[in-house]
Amino acid sequence: MRAAWRLVAVVAALAVAAQATDLEDKVAKTIAEFKDMMSTGRPDLNIPVLEPLSIKKIPISINASPFKANLEASAIKVVGASSFQVTELTQVGDSSQMKVAIEVPGIEVTGDYDIHGQVKVGFIKVNLNGKGPLTISAKGIKGSGVAEVVPRGNSLHLNAIKINSWSWDKLTINLANLLDNGVMSKTVNKLINKLVPAFASANNSKLTALLETVAKKYINKYLDGIVSDVAMLDSQVNWIVSEEVQEILDQLAAAVTAPTADEPSDLETAVKELSEVFRIAMKKGRPDLNIAAMDPAVFSELNIHFHKWLLDGQAVATDLQVSGASDFELTKVTALDDTNVAIEFSVPSITAATQYDLDAKVNLGLTKLHSVRSGSVGIVAGGIKGAATAELVVDKDGQLRLDAFEITKWSYDTLTVELENPENAGFIKKNVNKLIGKLVPSLLVKPHTKDLTAWASSRGFSIIGRFLDGVAGRIPLAGLDARATELLLNLQTVMKTGSTDYDLPVLDPFILNELPFSFEGYFVKASVVAKNLQVGGTSAFTITKISQIPDSNKIQVDLEVPEINGNSDFTAKAGLKWPTKTVTDNGSLTALIRGLKVSATARLAENAEGALLLKDLNIDSWTFDQIAVEFANLHDSHVGSVLNAAINDVLPTIVAAQKNVINSWAEVTAKAVLDQYLAGVAKASSSLTVDIKVIPAEARHIIMQLAALAA
Repeated sequence: MRAAWRLVAVVAALAVAAQATDLEDKVAKTIAEFKDMMSTGRPDLNIPVLEPLSIKKIPISINASPFKANLEASAIKVVGASSFQVTELTQVGDSSQMKVAIEVPGIEVTGDYDIHGQVKVGFIKVNLNGKGPLTISAKGIKGSGVAEVVPRGNSLHLNAIKINSWSWDKLTINLANLLDNGVMSKTVNKLINKLVPAFASANNSKLTALLETVAKKYINKYLDGIVSDVAMLDSQVNWIVSEEVQEILDQLAAAVTAPTADEPSDLETAVKELSEVFRIAMKKGRPDLNIAAMDPAVFSELNIHFHKWLLDGQAVATDLQVSGASDFELTKVTALDDTNVAIEFSVPSITAATQYDLDAKVNLGLTKLHSVRSGSVGIVAGGIKGAATAELVVDKDGQLRLDAFEITKWSYDTLTVELENPENAGFIKKNVNKLIGKLVPSLLVKPHTKDLTAWASSRGFSIIGRFLDGVAGRIPLAGLDARATELLLNLQTVMKTGSTDYDLPVLDPFILNELPFSFEGYFVKASVVAKNLQVGGTSAFTITKISQIPDSNKIQVDLEVPEINGNSDFTAKAGLKWPTKTVTDNGSLTALIRGLKVSATARLAENAEGALLLKDLNIDSWTFDQIAVEFANLHDSHVGSVLNAAINDVLPTIVAAQKNVINSWAEVTAKAVLDQYLAGVAKASSSLTVDIKVIPAEARHIIMQLAALAA
């Protein structure tokens, strides 16, 4: 019997010991209420829905060698936080402290990322830009700590929180579209997944302190009903970059800057690494450096002139596309000294495709043959090999600059030509293409090898040099003020005469088909439509000031135009308020603006060939000394004089009121004209002309065979 009572006593004691304290009950109830609230939020406390949690954006600055970048995560959705389980909730003795342990099975994060910055490895300095979908998956999240909780009215208040530990079983991060989703995208994402745990380990104490601060503020925001904005991340934290983190950062930098990049130790290694970065730029371009794709390369026109006794005429190839150059391989790179390097290269094949127009006369003695033909032609050169020398200088910032480039020799193994022409078919077509395949080397290549080599060297120096300047951060173009001045002075002539080379019509006078406008004054309200408006005098501008803004590709330009005049037909409807009268008429009008002064800012860039492009144009200000309009041929001279006087009286006020509209129209119109002009200049500069000065014996023999086939 005594044993039985002892058993009852033990069970009772255990029951009392296991009973939750009042504080534990209150905390457990509060946690349960909070968990229920996560899916609905508390608008009265300015607490949003927390399951799923939506975050507009989180900006993060990265400034850890070799990276310097700004990353912004946006449109973030966090799912799974409400699945947390409290695995321990115990009051420490009679104190206000509570031991708390929480587990979360998993959290899934989705959103978008946008990164802008630079990464530098050795000689290589690359702009790091990209954006796309972001996903983060964390599994098996655990955390434990001690919280000091005290009653406050009918609720609780968190005095302090101490996190003892926090961890996860598995963390997966993926930045889609990184590095164009190429092979290196997977490598970089793998390194990021190694970097985050290493960074968290190195900064465990700092991250823990940050979590404690944020947790306390947000928990009390809920407990106390305090409406406030709390920063999610303190950007001033001095984060620790451990050796492991630095090693991973260096691996990331190497992966970003070049597919095969190791830390370059000398000039040879730097050239090889830069060639791989350049290869990617050739295929895809570098918009951040204003460099378009270079493979295929496009030439607007190739003119071949031949004026010899045997052959007289010309061939014109248009929209010539040359592809395959980006498949080059540097077969040998040798440093000649500290700055000069010798390069040997090979290209499997280069293909050229174009449309041609041929007008040629062949003199066969007593017989003369005149051939006028057009069509498409394809040329394939295989087994290309060559050698070049380059002078590369390290600038004051430790970046490579190309000071000289020369192709010293080049050759090819095979050359095939496929001439498509409806008049050539079967046996004749096959033999014509075979003969032309022999004619091109003997007539165009061999006699002009020196000129072709010089042209290729010059083009290579321009393209490679500009690429290196961009990679090194030497983006501002030199001498923009002088170049812009030359272009504007040339434009003055082109505006008056037009230009077939630039595909530009005459722009002074400039013709507008129709221009409607309306105005209202004290005595008159009218609407007028000007038709076939001719505007003259714009080409007589004077450049009073032009200067390049330091460390930029922007120029500031001040222009003065002595007089702009306009002539037009018009239809008008006007209502006179006193005396009351309505006038509907048509006739002619003249307009005059004197002493126009314009200040503008333009942002310029270069294309792959080094021709200038206009990126932006802003008209900053404009004024005039006089503006006047005269409507002629009105049926009532008295009304006409009143109308003209009224219009000219209110015209300056109308212009001032519509200044923003006029400004926008002028910017759009001026940019359209300048874009067309610069595109024409670029097209003309990309055209090539070859004058056939010598027809070798081999070429003469082939021409005779072609003439015989054609005859």
